[in-house]
Amino acid sequence: MVGFIAKMFGKKKIETIESFANDIAMVSMSCGVHFVKNMEELGIKETDADAGSAANEYLFFFLHYVSRLVFSVGGVAAQKRICNDVFRYASDKMLENVPEKIRKECSSMVIKSMNDAEVEYKKCKLTASENEGLGGTLFFEASKRISSAAGGGLDIANLMGAGGFLKVGLSELKLDDRVKNLVIASAHS
Repeated sequence: MVGFIAKMFGKKKIETIESFANDIAMVSMSCGVHFVKNMEELGIKETDADAGSAANEYLFFFLHYVSRLVFSVGGVAAQKRICNDVFRYASDKMLENVPEKIRKECSSMVIKSMNDAEVEYKKCKLTASENEGLGGTLFFEASKRISSAAGGGLDIANLMGAGGFLKVGLSELKLDDRVKNLVIASAHS
């Protein structure tokens, strides 16, 4: 079995679910901060911008996307094996600087918000057909949630900015390849 995994990954170190989840959390935080900074620089925010809420929404999108990828590569069994741990590690990373006194309450709020986002995202298509607009696509709905959470509303510039940082985050995370590797490694561990 080890020989198979070594051939599959070569001399590369096999990534842990925890390090994968931590990367997702860090990229989510970075996207939230940069999106809000961009809104402020352009003067297009409607209220006080909230980078933390935007970061959470980026996290929810990335976690949902990971869940879809895991399912497409490894099915329900892989989804059960991997996604709960990814969510737990990522949310722990997001909350690591929250004072211990309120961490449990914040964790409950994150779980509720994640569940709300998941309900919305499950209804979404990945892409729009040629004759349809972007409404109802995962990317567009995530952009709306992020912009609203950051206090930017649904102004087109905010939606484009939120979507732009989604694209940057996806590019940085390289989720497709990393998820395939995690599914293969978790099936053989």
